[in-house]
Amino acid sequence: MLTACQHNLIEYSDRLILQQGNFAIDDFGSEYDLVVSGLAVHHLEIEGKKELFTKLFQAINPGGILLIRDIVLGATSHLTQQYERLWREYMKNNGEDDTHWFSKYLEEDLPASVEEQLMWLSNVGFADVGCHWRYLNFAIFSGKKLEAGGDRITSH
Repeated sequence: MLTACQHNLIEYSDRLILQQGNFAIDDFGSEYDLVVSGLAVHHLEIEGKKELFTKLFQAINPGGILLIRDIVLGATSHLTQQYERLWREYMKNNGEDDTHWFSKYLEEDLPASVEEQLMWLSNVGFADVGCHWRYLNFAIFSGKKLEAGGDRITSH
């Protein structure tokens, strides 16, 4: 993943720092203008997610953005079941073994709803939190660390 990222972002190599580690426990530095997380946060339990969001808020510069692309639950258990059923149907229709992948999902993943995660981002200080895209149990959402004295706007 790091090699692919380095290749895809070669034109920014003078401003890009890639490091391998465990974001839940490792020190990943500070003074970031943008942090992007892709399909990772759902591996943490609820408290781990909240701790990570606090750690990221502290690591991001004023005016910086946290952008998360992840697996999520529906706002209700009914919606979660509906999204999971449609996701499995999608996998099957695309030649994948939905039973295999869904059992891996149940074994390894600990997703939370977008609504919960937006609240947690807001609680640690992020502003302008919102969901920008969602398809079934996948979503892209973000928060911004305001400049000193900036207006705080949140949306859940």
